[in-house]
Amino acid sequence: MAAKRLHEPWQSLLESLDRKLARPTELHCFGGFVVSEHYGLTRATADVDVLESRGTDLATIARLAGKGSPLHAQHKVYVDVVTIADVPDADGPR
Repeated sequence: MAAKRLHEPWQSLLESLDRKLARPTELHCFGGFVVSEHYGLTRATADVDVLESRGTDLATIARLAGKGSPLHAQHKVYVDVVTIADVPDADGPR
């Protein structure tokens, strides 16, 4: 199955970030960005909330695409590394 393209400006931001990374990286995201993309809502948000990164450390992600970065200036949206969040674990109690 072909991967679904994200809406703009998210697709362009994440493609630009990907080109700057030294290795394949998986971002674990949540928040308004995820809700908007998954359900097709037009909720306005200026950031991608990231809980975890596999492949590249979060400090590098924030430096390259965080608030105030060149990618933020270019795309007008940014990656927000979330350091404190109470997020349910898929393996936890139901």
